[in-house]
Amino acid sequence: DGGKTVNQSLTTTLDVTFNKMEIAADSNIHFGSSSENSRIAGNNTAISINASTLIELNGNTTLNGNLTVTGTVDGVDVAALKTDVDGFPDSLKNLTTGEIGQLENIGTSTISATQWL
Repeated sequence: DGGKTVNQSLTTTLDVTFNKMEIAADSNIHFGSSSENSRIAGNNTAISINASTLIELNGNTTLNGNLTVTGTVDGVDVAALKTDVDGFPDSLKNLTTGEIGQLENIGTSTISATQWL
């Protein structure tokens, strides 16, 4: 059976199975309405988005698994940041927020061990 072209709205309450679906350039895909919990799901589902422009995720977003980013996140090179932190002595990595606050307020003064505690 040859392919079918649909040039009008199509509504169904039954499942529709596609081997492959191509969406024309500069077209949109809409799932349900803003009040529905619509999703793309399936076993081993992979979504690849090759976009040269901004990809927007509006609302809370949950990622399960590792996230790999090339480039920057809000202008910060996260990979380079990790390299910087890995170079810190272990004792500095374990400082509390209060201890960091004390360090920020030291200025040029010398403090004793009893003042630190």
